[in-house]
Amino acid sequence: MSGLSSIAVTDSYPVTRGPTAADQALAQLRRIQRHSLSINRAAPATGMSTINSQQASVLAALNVKKPAVDAQMSLL
Repeated sequence: MSGLSSIAVTDSYPVTRGPTAADQALAQLRRIQRHSLSINRAAPATGMSTINSQQASVLAALNVKKPAVDAQMSLL
C-alpha cells in the first residue's frame, strides 16, 4: 500500500481548492466598468466598457440584463 495507509478518508465536506464558479463569475462581472470623462470643463462624456462573450454568458445564466449607461449615472 505504499504510504496510502496513512491517509485518512472521511465522508465530510469536500475540500475546495481555488476559486469557485461563483467567484469566477463575479470576477468576470467586476471587469465591467462605467466611465466618465471631462476635458477642459466640458460636459462629461460617459460610457461603459465593452462586455465580452464570457461576461455576456454569465449575465445570461443569471437572467440579468446587460448594464446600460442611464441618465442617473450622469448625475454622479
